[in-house]
Amino acid sequence: MQDASPVPAAAGGFLAAPGVTVRDLDGEIVALDARSNRIHQLNEVASLIWRLATAGGTPQAIVDAVVAGHEVEREVAARDVDEALGRMRSLGLLVAR
Repeated sequence: MQDASPVPAAAGGFLAAPGVTVRDLDGEIVALDARSNRIHQLNEVASLIWRLATAGGTPQAIVDAVVAGHEVEREVAARDVDEALGRMRSLGLLVAR
């Protein structure tokens, strides 16, 4: 079966953007964006997506992990991963390596 994820493959994954400080608090990612003076607290799934993306995970691998760890269909997971990564990038929290 072909991956349904429209997430653009970033060679080597993503990095926290310059000016973004990240902490893991009780299993959830909290990102402080010093440029906008905003704090972003990611839920469990978004934190998983962040960890895998910043560890060099491909969109396919991230979708696989979401499907394996949660009761969700692959198409739904692919859409959710795409939306989460897109949102993190549009907020300026993540940049491609």
